[in-house]
Amino acid sequence: MPTSLYANARNLIETVEDTTFFKGLSVELAGSLVQVSETKTVKAGNVLAEVGEICQGLSMIVSGSVSVDEGNDSISSNNHWVTGDSFGEEAIIGGVSTVKAVAATDVELIQISKLDLEWILSGTQVRERVKKVHDMRLASLSLEKVLCRNSVLNCMTRSQKLAFESNATVEHVGAGDCVWTRGDKSAFALILIQGRMIFPDAVAKLMHGLVKKSGTMMIKQEDTRHNYCPEVFVEGAWLGNATKLIDESGTQTNTLKAISDCSYFRFSAKDVISLLEANPGFFVSIGSSEFVI
Repeated sequence: MPTSLYANARNLIETVEDTTFFKGLSVELAGSLVQVSETKTVKAGNVLAEVGEICQGLSMIVSGSVSVDEGNDSISSNNHWVTGDSFGEEAIIGGVSTVKAVAATDVELIQISKLDLEWILSGTQVRERVKKVHDMRLASLSLEKVLCRNSVLNCMTRSQKLAFESNATVEHVGAGDCVWTRGDKSAFALILIQGRMIFPDAVAKLMHGLVKKSGTMMIKQEDTRHNYCPEVFVEGAWLGNATKLIDESGTQTNTLKAISDCSYFRFSAKDVISLLEANPGFFVSIGSSEFVI
């Protein structure tokens, strides 16, 4: 095989291996996907996916930008997918697209058909990973939509968001329930989907003028007296100190309480550690913050 062709093939295999749902695939299976893939160029303005349309195959973006509309419900977003992002993974389970995607520029894609996906990936865990995320999206529990409410985490790449989405579980608490209590072991973090939560102790300090509104919007363990803690956390808020989750002896600084019925994405300490190892830039974003909004 000529060197240039070998290099291209190797790059394609690495692209497949880096796709969130294909993590852990053997080189042989990744190579098989590359062998059946096709390269396609799509002109700007062309529709690549429609909401409710049956997905015909997986597409990975080699170059260009794709504009994405995730709907007009209470949590909506307009984002862009770029080089390295993928979409249409629902094809492996015969699923439908939950977004409308339009080529914002001329786009070069690597595409793998539904039949080839099903044949090559039979017996792997890819189908289960995709089904879990697809079912959450159909239930209006798309992490990407929720994160459009978070000024920091919305800046993650789609691959990073998918990594989080594939590790999340959805849980619910009722009004008045404590999600965790001060002094509890730091066992998980969460992203609020719906409802309202508070740090009762921090709110009490704020009401008494003991916490200043500096505008940083992040409370740090080492400087809780000089950073602004909002009275109420709403959709999109990340709650949980990553540094404490990494430390097996870490404990909660603040009690977290639901003041309405709430649903949230839950990430165990193990999941957070795994995500941080794969996405070190994420740790830079959240540091030792008790919350990010």
